[in-house]
Amino acid sequence: MKKTNMTLEALEQALKLPESWKRWDALRAFKQTEFGVEALPLLEKLLDYNDDPIALHAIECIGKLGPQALIGESADTSAPKGLIAKLLALGDHLWGDTGYKNCYSTALNALVKLGYTNKFLLQYIRKNLRLEIDDDFIDSLAALKAIGTPEALDLLKRAAASRLPELNKTFAKKVQAIVAKSGLSLELELPKKAMLDWHPFHTLTVKTGRLWVGDPRLPNPEDGCMLKVPSGKYVVECDGLPPRCKAVSKLRVRLATATAPKRGQKVGEAGTDSATIGVCEIAAFEAAYKKKGGAEQVRKAIESQADNGFGVLTVPEFPEVIMPFVPTGSDGNGPVFALMSSGKRVGIELSFA
Repeated sequence: MKKTNMTLEALEQALKLPESWKRWDALRAFKQTEFGVEALPLLEKLLDYNDDPIALHAIECIGKLGPQALIGESADTSAPKGLIAKLLALGDHLWGDTGYKNCYSTALNALVKLGYTNKFLLQYIRKNLRLEIDDDFIDSLAALKAIGTPEALDLLKRAAASRLPELNKTFAKKVQAIVAKSGLSLELELPKKAMLDWHPFHTLTVKTGRLWVGDPRLPNPEDGCMLKVPSGKYVVECDGLPPRCKAVSKLRVRLATATAPKRGQKVGEAGTDSATIGVCEIAAFEAAYKKKGGAEQVRKAIESQADNGFGVLTVPEFPEVIMPFVPTGSDGNGPVFALMSSGKRVGIELSFA
């Protein structure tokens, strides 16, 4: 990213602006500026903001300062104090908008850059190893590697062995790389099929050629991404081994007769607010909505079946209403790509990485 020239004085003025996005942009620009410990007092004040984007940017700026940020801090190691205590508390804070520890990894990475790798950081990691987002888990393992004590490396090895079967291929490779760089070896060996690029999860018959993808709790054309594909039987596949994988990073829906499809151009975006993504022939849902009581039957099915994880939404009263869905690990939007074979569209591929 191109370096900017946001001065400390300009940042202070920008932080007084009423528009939150302008304050965030100013901090983002300052993060790309060369600055020293003269910025630390302001950055520490920003840690007290009840605003996670402000806190996240401030934490990253503090991390850039490295060990010099701790010059003058208390040498008392009986309990975390000062800046360290603030970072640990922010990392453990549950934010109201998500009910999640949004700052955990950012605070952890900053503490490692500051050179703070004592027993309190180990305790901090230990109690957060089961956070749901796989990126947080990877950062935890990397921090344990940085701490490097026998206790930290033992925890790294045990945590990796425990969670590895739950990870998709992308994250499994990251875990294996950290373990290898730590000089450790895992007794647990994943079955070869767990490291395949694609794992079949379900099949889907598309009669009208209108394939839809989106949040399974909102099966409406306007709430997802819909595109035309050839009619036929489709295979729903992902890069994590169902059902033990906790979150996939890739999903594709391919015509069953297309044996070696390739990712093509981006054709749209799909998002979720439920940490799951579903695929279906949307015409079946539209037909159900038009029947007496149909919308209510679909709603009840969604409420009772659309849980986190792998699943297949069905409505007994409407046999053609079928929606396989998979866990994405978090909310948000991502690109939808055409899946191509012999120059023809034969499905879609999504990436949640």
